[in-house]
Amino acid sequence: MAYVATEELARVLKIRTPSTEQELALQRVLDGATLEIDKELDRPEGSDPLADEALALAEQVCIQRAAELWFLQEVPLGLAGIGSEFGTAHLARNSWEKYAYTLAALKEQWGLA
Repeated sequence: MAYVATEELARVLKIRTPSTEQELALQRVLDGATLEIDKELDRPEGSDPLADEALALAEQVCIQRAAELWFLQEVPLGLAGIGSEFGTAHLARNSWEKYAYTLAALKEQWGLA
């Protein structure tokens, strides 16, 4: 279950009346963002639910990451940086890293490399 409802993401993206296809896409990017957050937190099985403050941070990261994923799905396939009628497309090397840094305060365990 996603940390944020599709209606909230639609509001942030300024989509007033999402089509059925957009609603499915909104849910898809929210599910993806939630999965990334859960994998990053790597909470031990049986952990208590996130406290209100921690949940608020996870929700904020979920909204930001889902919005980023929403826009990334519109990037045309192929070589990035070659260009299009809109100019050169630049992709971040690791767009997740900034969110992982934000979520570090919520991690309860750190894996060994």
